[in-house]
Amino acid sequence: MPHISQRGNCSSICESSEISHATKSLQKETSVFREWREDTESMFSSCFASDTSHWKVQRLIKNPDDFLAVEALLRKHFARLKKIFIVQASKSGFPTINWINSADFIRDCNVLDGNVIQTTVDRLFIATNQELEKSEENPANALERYEFMEFVTRIAEKKFKEPKICKTYEEAVEKLLEEHIFKLGDKEDWQEFRDEKLWTIDVNDVFEANLADL
Repeated sequence: MPHISQRGNCSSICESSEISHATKSLQKETSVFREWREDTESMFSSCFASDTSHWKVQRLIKNPDDFLAVEALLRKHFARLKKIFIVQASKSGFPTINWINSADFIRDCNVLDGNVIQTTVDRLFIATNQELEKSEENPANALERYEFMEFVTRIAEKKFKEPKICKTYEEAVEKLLEEHIFKLGDKEDWQEFRDEKLWTIDVNDVFEANLADL
C-alpha cells in the first residue's frame, strides 16, 4: 500500500494550516485542480441550444408566446437543472435517468397528488421517450438531459395547467420548479463543497505530495 506523506507531524500541519489560511488562498490555476473545467455561461448557452434542438416541447405547447416563455424560463434555470440532472443520472444509469429513478425523483419532490398519480408519471415518461428521429445513442427507456426538461414540462402540465391551477405553461413550469423540483430535489451542493472543502491549500498539498502514488 503506498505511503501517504504527512509532511511533518500533526501539530506542524495544524500550525501551517492556520498560517496559510490567514495569509493566502489557493490559486487553482497552479494547483493540482488546474485541469478542472468550470461551467461558463457560454457553455450553458451551447448546451441548452443543443438540447432544445432535440426536444418535443414545441409540440406540447401550441401557443408560440407561451412556448417561448417556457423556453426562456428553462434557459434561466438551466445551470441548476443541469446539476439536478447529473445528480439523478449518477444514481441511475449515467449519463441518463432510467424509468425507476425518474419515478423516485418525482415522488421525492412530493409531486404526486390527485392530478399526478404514479401511472401518470409512467405515461409521461413513455411520451417523453418517443423520438421524432430514431437514434441509437438515445436509449428508449431512459431520459437524456433534454428529455428531462421535457419530462418536467409534461409533469407541470398535468399537475397545474390541465386542472386550471395555472393559466399558462410558463406559470405551471415555474410553480413546479419553485415548489417541488428546486425545493426538494436540489440538495447536492457540489460546487460549494469544492470551493469550501476541496479546493484548499491543505488538500492541494496532500495531493501534490502523493501524486506519484495516485
